[in-house]
Amino acid sequence: MKDCPNIIGAKESNKDFEHVNRVLLKCGRDFLLFSGIELLCYPMLTIGGAGSISATANVEPAKVAEMHNAWERGDIETARNLHFELMNLNDVLFKDTNPAPVKAALGMMGMIEPVLRMPMDLPSESLQKEIRKTLEDYKIALQPV
Repeated sequence: MKDCPNIIGAKESNKDFEHVNRVLLKCGRDFLLFSGIELLCYPMLTIGGAGSISATANVEPAKVAEMHNAWERGDIETARNLHFELMNLNDVLFKDTNPAPVKAALGMMGMIEPVLRMPMDLPSESLQKEIRKTLEDYKIALQPV
């Protein structure tokens, strides 16, 4: 980008994938565009994205990192499989406004005391049960209830 040489990249949280393609076209192939939407992390890699800024990576860092590492080493099948493997976790972690579900999940894992600033609050009891069940399905170690 000739007009702003000190800007080398951006986080893109737009679900309009046509727009994402145009950003890369206009800014150039060396522009570092990071996905801010979990389900678009893998597709953005396929068009030249640099990676992702992932909320899910706080809960399941190894699998998110492995998806990116697999892509980088050219193991497209593994990257795609991990993308789909992470979908249920991504879905539950975004059923409420971020970062509430992620903080609830990290609390269930014993990683943090899940505190949110007002006006946000932890997810509903039913969503917390769904988050816990999903974490169990992913065999993530949890604190006893």
